[in-house]
Amino acid sequence: MSSRFHVKSPPAAGVVVLQGPEAHHLLVSRIRPGERVVLFTGDGKEYSGAVQDVGRRDVAILIDWVGEVNRE
Repeated sequence: MSSRFHVKSPPAAGVVVLQGPEAHHLLVSRIRPGERVVLFTGDGKEYSGAVQDVGRRDVAILIDWVGEVNRE
């Protein structure tokens, strides 16, 4: 099962590097390269991908799926 994390703005397809509070949340969750994550913005879309790299203050994620999810 993927972990879900809120981000402020929709990430683009491809590799996205999260920094600041968004990256901090993943880092304290002890996320590791290769793990699957789902990012969401509250706009009804989810952005799924695999963690590519974990730095001291940033996390690189390869977004490979974008879709709308009905959670109601």
